[in-house]
Amino acid sequence: MNKRIVTKLIVRSVAVAFGLIGLLFIGMGLDCAVTGIREYDRFAVFFGTPIFILLGGILLAIAWQNLRHFGPEAIQNVTALVIICAWSDVSALLEPLQETTSDLGTGSHYEFAKVFIPMLLAYLFYRALSRKLIEITKPENTQRHDAADAATRGD
Repeated sequence: MNKRIVTKLIVRSVAVAFGLIGLLFIGMGLDCAVTGIREYDRFAVFFGTPIFILLGGILLAIAWQNLRHFGPEAIQNVTALVIICAWSDVSALLEPLQETTSDLGTGSHYEFAKVFIPMLLAYLFYRALSRKLIEITKPENTQRHDAADAATRGD
């Protein structure tokens, strides 16, 4: 197996995992709605249900897009989901550290940097990783055809 096929299988398996998580969230949203109606909990009905169903629908749509039509957009969406999950896990792990370092600076610049720098690093990592995965999964024939098309057009 070459890198292209292995990368495509890995991206698709990650998409399937997120699709299953999306189904789980949709189920949690429906359970929240049934429980909220049965126990007359307005918060669960009006806030819990739409959030779970919307998040599950987004995850399910991205998984369906990846399985139905594999391409650069599908790779970017799956990579974004993985980076968001990793970023939220890392920020949860760094929260106790941020509490201990709050004595270092209480200015608005420090608070801004504490939030902005990890987001910027996650975005840059997302861009680099998705470009590399798209480059790996692009077939060699299209690269040759693109060069031939550019030569015939005079580019």
